[in-house]
Amino acid sequence: MEAMTISVLNGETDGYDCAFANSMTAAGLTPTLPMAIAVSGGPDSTALCILASRWVSQNGGSPCSLLGFIVDHGLRDESALEASIVQSRMSALGIRCEVLKCSWPIDMPKQGHLQEEARNNRYELIHKACKRSGAKALLTAHHLDDQIELFIIRFTRKSGLAGLACMPFTSNLYRCMVECSGKAAIHALLLVRPLLGLSKNDLYQVCRKHDVLWVEDPTNKKPIYFRNVVRSILSKPEFTMLKKEVPSLISLCRKMRSFSDQSRDLMLSQCVSVDADFGYVTVNLERVKHVKIMEEAVKRMLVAILQFVAQKEKPPRGSVVQTLVDFVNSDNLKGALTLAGCNIYVDQRTTRSQIIICTSSDSKLPERIQPVNIVWTWDPGTRNESDSFQQQVRLTPMPTCSISRTDMLDNEIFQTKFMKVQSTSDLLNVAKESNMLSDMSDIALHKLLDEFSLRSPNHEMDSFEENKKQYHNKARKLAEVEIPSGHACYFMNRFWISWGMKQPHIAESGVGLLPQAHFSGCRFLRGGSSIHSKRTLGIRYMEEKDWQFIFQLTRKDSVISCLKTDGCEESEFYQDPGRNKLGGSKENSMTKDLKNTLHALPCCSGYLLKIAQSAATKLKNIPVPVRRALPVFVTNEGALISIPSLGFSMCANIWVLSRFCPRIPLGGGHVSWS
Repeated sequence: MEAMTISVLNGETDGYDCAFANSMTAAGLTPTLPMAIAVSGGPDSTALCILASRWVSQNGGSPCSLLGFIVDHGLRDESALEASIVQSRMSALGIRCEVLKCSWPIDMPKQGHLQEEARNNRYELIHKACKRSGAKALLTAHHLDDQIELFIIRFTRKSGLAGLACMPFTSNLYRCMVECSGKAAIHALLLVRPLLGLSKNDLYQVCRKHDVLWVEDPTNKKPIYFRNVVRSILSKPEFTMLKKEVPSLISLCRKMRSFSDQSRDLMLSQCVSVDADFGYVTVNLERVKHVKIMEEAVKRMLVAILQFVAQKEKPPRGSVVQTLVDFVNSDNLKGALTLAGCNIYVDQRTTRSQIIICTSSDSKLPERIQPVNIVWTWDPGTRNESDSFQQQVRLTPMPTCSISRTDMLDNEIFQTKFMKVQSTSDLLNVAKESNMLSDMSDIALHKLLDEFSLRSPNHEMDSFEENKKQYHNKARKLAEVEIPSGHACYFMNRFWISWGMKQPHIAESGVGLLPQAHFSGCRFLRGGSSIHSKRTLGIRYMEEKDWQFIFQLTRKDSVISCLKTDGCEESEFYQDPGRNKLGGSKENSMTKDLKNTLHALPCCSGYLLKIAQSAATKLKNIPVPVRRALPVFVTNEGALISIPSLGFSMCANIWVLSRFCPRIPLGGGHVSWS
């Protein structure tokens, strides 16, 4: 983005317009493309709206191609009035704006997490609005000063070289969008930051030049936020030189990030495989050792895998990644780890040196899941139709858009000096040797490092023990969600699951189709039973007792024995809402559960034997740690009803649907650093 900065320094009246047009062209955007703008009303987003409006009108586009979204977080009493004022000002620029209101839970986030939660809510609202309005790209007003502040923050938190590349020029936002037909698709929204080459002062000049007022957010000056403290210190005269030289360091880090991302994608394609049904990752370590690649690329590969498996918005960092690197590089590979919401263990199914990385069942279940009421345009109870369910899943790495790759590889100085950089210390040393960083700026950086290390959060606390403690403390056995028949939900950003009643003509038994009379007699479907049209199901992780129960169901002699047993004390097993199915005596629990099930559902005994055998066959091929993170449907009292990932349900009269549909693709998706 250096070219944009230079182009506006001469003070020409059309310098900003020209720089903005170049930026939009570099992003592949045209004036006729429907685009959204994140509008806050501050000088940054106001300048963005001015430049975008002028770019569209000067290049034959229609004002209708721009749509602004103003998010009212509701955190200040005057926020609603300010949103209305901003909406009027943008309308005068020819940009139609919608106000999106943010809803908060009863328990507000703590002060230290408030900005992050506000950001997450803001992007979620805007992403939904973009999908609804048909916008193909979202423009945000991040600028050069934001990049400098972010570099300082990450430097003082001892971020790696990848983090020091700061915000990319373009990237994708991903969200699971539910179609009215009941099918789920991952919607990728292009996020573009066209102002990264302009300073804050440049944006003030744009607003003043075009006589457009803006709103100053008072929270931007409160020292309770770390970024505000950094901004205040950088405004001091002693850091003037540093602010001028940091952009060159950022540019260098972006080139290295682009190169390491390409190397990472190469390793992901050659050394990694993803199970399309259950989402766990297998890493062939023999291939990793044979691929001659820089160590940073190996770290980037492992980071990408952890982020993909855990489906976290932000990649893991700190000692978490180094712990995994040490584990992989161990001469005597054995044991297991739990890191960043993932289980890592040696694959015992093969003689090859490889590891499996899967979701940890200790990961915190969501406090609330919003079930979606589906108007099904296809019958999910019909097996051949549900099998034709088309999911949009990216299981292979998406290559990143490189920044001047040809120039980079042709640059002998870059190859000989910068590609050997492995740490921030190396970066500063090489930058000083290349006259990119003065002694004064080097001293200023280390002064900030010493000062902020006492204030900023210690991200090196992401050690194994800290992670283990965190996940165990927050783990939930049962998600707080009630899913009615025919509804669906997106579980842990990876599984699209649903359940419902089969139509009488397609319900299956052990021998064939079930007659209409069977439905009125089936205890699962009676008005007083745990499953009927007005009842709901909960979700929890799969437990060992679940697969033990399935294996017991496969034993025909055990089923026959239980059917011949009379006087089962709890034949109403699935009808008693007062019994806690997660507790109770463990003595002969599997036998009792089997008897209770078969006496409650004598009409489904043949079906259970058949479906259990199919589920057991699948289970034998699924590693135990992977099983523990699969979702299961249970009654509100905790009794097992279905394991949708295995196609298993306790009654022939209900259908279940499960599809692995990860929100974040392997490798993080499209990113451009120029």
